[in-house]
This record gives sequence, structure tokens and C-alpha cells, in this order.
Amino acid sequence: MSAVLPLIFRLLIRSISLPVRQRPIPDARRGKIQENGEKNTDNNGMSEIPHLSTSTTASDLPSTNLLSTKLALPRPRHSLVPREELFSHLDSGMDHTITLLSAPAGFGKTTVVRAWIAARNANQEQFKAAWLSLDGEDNDPVRFWRYVIAACQCFDTTIGQSALEWLSSTQPFHFDYSSRISFESVVTGLLNGLNRMEAPCVLVIEDYHVIALSHIHEMFAYFLDHLPATIHVILLSRSDLPLPLAHLRAQGNMFEIRTADLRFSLEETRAFLQQRLPFPLSEEMVERVYERTEGWGAGLNLLVLALRRYTDHQELERFVATLTGRYRPLLEYLVSDVLNTQPEPLQLFLLQTSGLARLTGSLCDAVTGRTDSDLLIEQIERANLFLEPLDGAGEWYRYHSLFAEAMQHEALHRLGTEGLGACLQRASNWYEQENQLTDAVETALKARDFTRAAILIERLSGSTFEQTAKEFYTLRRWFAQIPLAVLQGFSTLYLAYISVCLFDPSGRIATDPERVGKIETLLDTAEQSWRDGENASQLGPIYALRALLISWQGDFKRAGTFAKQALTYLEEKEADWRSPCLSIIGAEERLFGSLDVALRLAQESLKLNRLTGGNPYGDRAVRLELGELFIQQGELRQAAETYQQIYAEAGADLFDRAKSLLGLAQLSYEGSRLDVALEEAEAARDFGLRLSDEEIQIRAALVLVKVQYARGDVEQAHLHIAELVARARGYPSPFLYREILYWRARLHLRSGDLAAVERWLNERSSDNDMIPLPLLIREDVLVARRLLVRGDRQEAQQFLEQCLSTASQHGYTDCVLEIRALLALAHFQQNNLSEAWRILQEVLPQARAKGYQRLFLDEGEAMMTLLSTFEGSQQKQPRALSAAVIEPLSTQEQRVLRLFVAGLSKPEIASELVISTNTVKTHLQRIYRKLNITSRAEAREVVRRLHLL
Repeated sequence: MSAVLPLIFRLLIRSISLPVRQRPIPDARRGKIQENGEKNTDNNGMSEIPHLSTSTTASDLPSTNLLSTKLALPRPRHSLVPREELFSHLDSGMDHTITLLSAPAGFGKTTVVRAWIAARNANQEQFKAAWLSLDGEDNDPVRFWRYVIAACQCFDTTIGQSALEWLSSTQPFHFDYSSRISFESVVTGLLNGLNRMEAPCVLVIEDYHVIALSHIHEMFAYFLDHLPATIHVILLSRSDLPLPLAHLRAQGNMFEIRTADLRFSLEETRAFLQQRLPFPLSEEMVERVYERTEGWGAGLNLLVLALRRYTDHQELERFVATLTGRYRPLLEYLVSDVLNTQPEPLQLFLLQTSGLARLTGSLCDAVTGRTDSDLLIEQIERANLFLEPLDGAGEWYRYHSLFAEAMQHEALHRLGTEGLGACLQRASNWYEQENQLTDAVETALKARDFTRAAILIERLSGSTFEQTAKEFYTLRRWFAQIPLAVLQGFSTLYLAYISVCLFDPSGRIATDPERVGKIETLLDTAEQSWRDGENASQLGPIYALRALLISWQGDFKRAGTFAKQALTYLEEKEADWRSPCLSIIGAEERLFGSLDVALRLAQESLKLNRLTGGNPYGDRAVRLELGELFIQQGELRQAAETYQQIYAEAGADLFDRAKSLLGLAQLSYEGSRLDVALEEAEAARDFGLRLSDEEIQIRAALVLVKVQYARGDVEQAHLHIAELVARARGYPSPFLYREILYWRARLHLRSGDLAAVERWLNERSSDNDMIPLPLLIREDVLVARRLLVRGDRQEAQQFLEQCLSTASQHGYTDCVLEIRALLALAHFQQNNLSEAWRILQEVLPQARAKGYQRLFLDEGEAMMTLLSTFEGSQQKQPRALSAAVIEPLSTQEQRVLRLFVAGLSKPEIASELVISTNTVKTHLQRIYRKLNITSRAEAREVVRRLHLL
């Protein structure tokens, strides 16, 4: 069980940067696609998925841990009343993408579809058929899609194989279920595989109504909307589905068969009664039966069982005449009556096995203590007591759900809670002996034997537990059913429970005060109990979980404190825990301490993560942190390489793609590649929208604002930064809002609005404990800029010297370069040219080598004057240094500029380059902006002075 908590923590490691966001619905076209509930609450108030009926998940397919009976076509029943009209409806449905059979239980949805397949497609000569029976435990995205893919592999064993291997791999995920791991690539791969099918294929999905998880509905709607033309899906459900049915109807993609279509007609009722009863009924009684059952197939079946009791014609007529009630009352009466007519041993067998979702002889023997369960199962099937075969071999069965429900109710009455629980406990023992531990857990929970369930969960290890951990909602549902008093007796399970409670159903770590408070109470309880007992070794994970929770609230100082405490308890071999702790401490150092220390910690965290198996999500999380480090160290090219690698590896992980694009957009902006920065920021913003990630959207929009201002669209930039201030005001991060306020003040200063800068300065909070040091330094540098604009150059210089000392001490090279460039400007404005030249001689080559340009361009005319003057003083310069800070011209812009300075008119340039005059005008507007010129004469002068051509 030692693997359990590190495994859970691997699900959490990636959360060090930003919260998990909601999984997007991808946009793709039909056919080949590019691969690029309702909530319950446990007794601690933690959000939980709907509580659904338990069913087994025994592994008849050990390699995939999938239950073969869920994928088998039900055995067709004999002596069925022909229902040609319904068969014709199903035939018509083949002209559409989807056929929906929606009706309450007992209307024969499964029976009619199976009979239709047998009648129309006995040897699969018309179409290939696949069947999937869902149950409540399929409310987990991993499990659901594994079964769907496995069903589709009945058409071709290669369909979705890579996606199935990905879902079944030993590397645990955390989902957005959203979106840290998007299922987009899984479904896309499945659709592309299905698109290769040339022959018609029919996929039947039974009991879709048991699915209550919105994440599954979203991706399944996407799946249905992009089905290839050769694939037809038949959905069986007791209720309308939370899918875009109106959209499917409007497109003509759905054919519907409803309750009214499935009802037995009077003629079919007559034929059914003639087939099933050993005596005839009068036409009046047939009509009475039809009227009372309203064509309900299950009601008719039950009624036939009751009618067989009567041998006296008058009693029979009296029973039919007095028959009352519809659906449920009728069901309860007849099932009870049917049960009482069976031999005593058979009654006991039915009651004892009523809680089993699936039956087979040896399992029933274990539950009942008999040795002839196979014979009794055959007897029940012959008696038509609502026993449905699940496979062609006749080994596995299940009771009809309505019949099982009535039997369970009666079993509770006759056997009592303890008697029924004992039956389920024996079933759990059987599953354990068969090494079907997940089924043993499910049955123990149903028996309310929570201690046994906890013991079994502890026994789950290796690939079995890893698969369970990937089925995150399954694990959460298990823990939610076990009382805390029981979990506290199992230290590793209690820690795992706290871990899964950190997430809400959308995949975000808890940030709201109420949930955070409850999780902290769980941590307090564990810490106190284990500190006083013999579980002090578990305090390391407790502190690690605290560090993680607090880091998500943006308090990296406190998070770092707890991470350091965790390391004092964690042994060297516990790398799964140590790796994220080191990363959190590294983040604290990056924001408040030394970048050299932060770099060492991040590299060590990355090394430990790779030693424990190379969790790719944790790996990318640490490398994203390294990207931030490289930027602050001034290593822009190394940062760009890091972000490019992450983007290439992230695949369907939209969060990491968005974060890497954000980093690249910032770097492109600093390199004055404004068009590229615009594209990257817009793409990152789009990912943020698809992920419902507010912070990614805000940070991407901030890059767009800076691009707008750099391009001269000042009014729009100010408008958009004001919108960002409003958006960021309510964001939980303690420093995002303050960062946006800083950039608004910076733009105000560049626009000459000193009054707005004064307001920012007066309103700036003095509570700086949680504000990152680089942001505080930049705020102080902005104050120095304001002093320079006001002409207080001596005071500005002193202020900058203080900032330079702080930035140098902590290794913030990007801040150091910015401050030194401003110091050169301050000395220049005080006519201290030698000092200004000395600073520039050091700063310019370093900035150029690292790829900085906006560092100088954003300082405006004053900096350009300084650079031009400095250039004139350098007689041995082979190339003007100021040219290094001009935004690069594209190849086409260089062609236009060459012809423009040669004296050609706009139409002549257009003719020469075979482009439109309007395109020439657009290029010239960009050239004017990039070179900061207003005329042809100025263009000639800049070209001559900067050797641009």
C-alpha cells in the first residue's frame, strides 16, 4: 500500500502552477479529425458524484480489466411475439446517425433491439454489431471510454488501440475531467479509427441513463456529432438524455422510438397471452388485460406468471376483473405473489442473490451455501422469472432491474439487514478469492462492511490500484462511503481521502474558504492523532498536502514553510513526495529569495520526478517553472526552447499548451516580434476560454494590450487594460490584480498621464507579504520612472540604485538590465555622458545577446535619443547599436522600404512587387511605426544611419 499515496500525489503534482480548468469541447469536422450531476455531499461537505447503484466490475479480461459480459450481445429470447412494425422502425433508424429508444423499465427495449439484430443480421452479413451494457460504476471518464473503445473493437481490433493503451497505461492522470487531461485526443483517435470502416457498423449502448457525469455527456455528445457515415449508434435509455437532442433532431441525425412505439398493441397482447398461457382467455379478458397493462411488456410477463396459478375459470375472471394499478403497484403486487408461489428453497435463493448485480453458479453457491446453484439458475430461467442471460455460454446472468428491486425489498423484510449483509459479505469473499478486488470492494461497501472495504482497498496495489486511481471518481466514491472513523484507522487511506477531497468535481483544487477550512480540519485531525501515536512517519505527507493546498491559494511563503517541514520527515526514497515539495520551495525562492537556489531546487525536483517513473504532467509542471526562472535570469533563448519543447509534448493537455504559449508570447513581445506575440497570445487566450481558466485569459489579454500599445493603438490598449483591472479584481490570486494595476500605471506613464500614476502610487497597498519580490521591484522602478519624467533625476537615480542592489542580490537579471538601462538614461539626462556611455557599453551587448528589444523600445523617445547619441560617439562601431533595438522588418517590408527610399510611388511599388496598392500602404504604415518615422526623407535618413538595407 506504500504506493497509494505517492500515486495520489502524482495526480496533484501538476497543480503547483495554476488550478485545473474545465475540459473544452473541441472543434472538429465530421469524419477524419486532426490529432493535435447532480452532486452528493459526504459527511464532511465535500462535493461528490451522484450515488448510484453498485454493480460488479470483475475482470474476465485481465489484460484490460474489462468485464466481457458487458460487451456481449444478449442472448435472443425464444418464442417472442413478432414485432415487425418495431423492426421496421429500427430499419428506418439506419438512415440516421443515432437511434434513441427511450422508455421506462420493462418496455422491452433490450429485447426488441436484440431480436431485430438476430432477425436482420443473424450472421452479421448486413452490418457489424457491437453491444455495451452500462452500469452505475461507469460514471468515470476513464472506465466509460475504455468500454466504448473495447465495444468498437468488435468492428476491428485495431480501432482506438493507442487510445485504449493510453487509458489503460500505468501512468496515473488527473482529469478535468477537464482538463488537465483532455479526452479530446482519446475520442478523436477513436473517431479516426471508426472512419476507416467501410462496411456499416451498429453500436448498441444499453442503459445510458445511468450516466450522470457531465464530463462524460460533453465528450459523448462530441463523439455522436462527429460519427462517420458508416457508424450507427443505438442508445437505450429509461429517460431523455442530457445530450443536445434538439441539435441532433434539427440536423436530421436522430431517429426516435418512444414508449408509445414500444407498447404492445391489442393484437400483440393477444398473441403474447396465447403463447404464454396453457389455457385460452376470452376476448373480453384479453381486452381487460390490455387495458390494465397498457401494453407494458414487463407487466404482461408478470401477469402471465400470476394467471398460471388459476385453474378455476371463474376465479381467473374475477382476478382479471378486479385487477387495478399501473406499473409500480402492479409490479410490487405481482412479484410478491409470484415469489410466494415458488418452492421455499427457490424463494430463499432468490432473496439471497437479489443483491448481486450479476450471477454465476459458483458465486451463488458461495452466497447461499448451496452446491447446486447452476441447476437453480436454469430452473429460474425456465420459469421466466426475469432472469436475463449475459453471454452466449450461459454462465453469467442478471435479474431484470425491476424484479431485482422488488426482491431486494422483500429480502430486507424477510432476511433483515444483517442477513442480507451477510450474503453480500460472502459475495465479497468470493470476489477476493477470485482476485477480483475491485468487485470485492464494491460488494463490501454495499454490505456496509466498511472496515473490510478499507482493508481491500489497501490490498489494491500495482497496476490494479493505478487503474483505480485513474478512475478518479470511482476512488472518490469509495472513500465517500467509508465513515471517517474507519478511515482514520488506516493512515494511508485517510491521507488518500484528503488528497481526493482537495479536488472538486470540475478538477479544481479547493480555494473557497469553506472547503479549505474542512480540508484543513481533516489535516489537523490526522496530524494531532498521528503525532500522539505511532504514525509520525506519515507527518511528511500531511505537511506536503498542506503545502500544496496553500500554494494554490497563492501564499508561497507559508507553502514553502510546510514543504520544508515535510522534507524533514520524508525519507530519501520517498521521491514521489519530495519532488513536489522541492518544486514548491523552488517557487518560493523564485518569488521571494534567490534564483540560483530556485534553479537548483527545480532541477532536483525534475530529477526526482523522472527517477520515480517520469510522470509527464509533473515533469512539464516543473519545466514550466523553469521557463519562468530562465526569463527572470535573462536567459530568454533557453526559456523559449523550454516552452517550445513543452508545447510540442503537451498534445491534448490544453493547460500546458496554454501556459507554454503564454511564455512564448511574452518572449516574442520582448524580442519585438509583435505579430508572432499577437498570434501566440490569442492562441493562449483561446485555450484559456476552452479551459474556463480565468488567469490564463487575463495574462494572455495583458500581452495583447502591450502589443496594442507598442503598435500605437493607445486608446484601445487603455480601454482593454481597464477591462482587465475589472476582471482581475475578484480573482483569488493575491498578486494578479496588483500586477494588472502595475501595468495600467505603466501605460498611463508612457501616455504622460502623471495624475493617474499618482493615484496608483497613493492607492498602492502596503501589505506586501504575499507579493512576489520581482513585482515589488518593478513597482519601485515605475516610481523611479515617474521621478525621471518629473525631472527629479537625482532622486530617481538613488531610487534605481536601491532597486539595482535588491535585484542583483536575488539574481533577477531581467530586472537588472531594465534598471541599468534606466540608470544610463538618468545619467544622460544629467549630462553625465561618460557614466551613461559606460553603462550602455555593458548593457547593450548583453541585452542584444539575450534577445531583448522592447526593454529599450518601450522607454520611448528619450531612450532612442540616448542610443542615437551614444552611436554617434562610437567611431569604431561597425554597425549602429541602436539598430539592434528596432523592431525587425519582414522580408516584404524590406523590399517595400528599398523601393520607397529609391523614390518610387505607391502604385509603382505595387506594380514592381505584384501586390495591390492597399497592401503597399499597409506595409508602409508598419514601416513608419517600426522606424518611428513620418516621411520619405526620414526613412532615407534612418536607413542611412542604421544601415538597414
